[in-house]
Amino acid sequence: WLNSKQNLGIQFKGVGFQDLISFTNNYFNFEEYFKRVIKNLENDNYESITNDIRQLKLQNPDVYQLCNGHDFMKCLAVFIRERGNNKSVSDEIMASFFRTNYSLELYKKTKLYKKTKEWAETVDCDIYL
Repeated sequence: WLNSKQNLGIQFKGVGFQDLISFTNNYFNFEEYFKRVIKNLENDNYESITNDIRQLKLQNPDVYQLCNGHDFMKCLAVFIRERGNNKSVSDEIMASFFRTNYSLELYKKTKLYKKTKEWAETVDCDIYL
């Protein structure tokens, strides 16, 4: 959100976070992840950027809001590896499973579909063609 708002040019691709998350301990090393993300920025002032993030969080305190489906798949794969029986599950396998087994008809039965459709109608936007 901050990246978009301030046009920081942060690139998340290839940064990786799977080694920083643990569902066993319910822990995510955000500080290390953030350092990885901003290390290639021209202005990598950690304190300034984290302060800006804190300010944005005050505007949207929903800590469960995910901004990227790929990130969710990575987290889900880590969760299954740590808590499940399958140590070889990857985010690619999870994404493939969801794409092939989760139909549009099933999605249309969810609260997410209903709420996003309602929102789109209020702003006169067609997000589901």
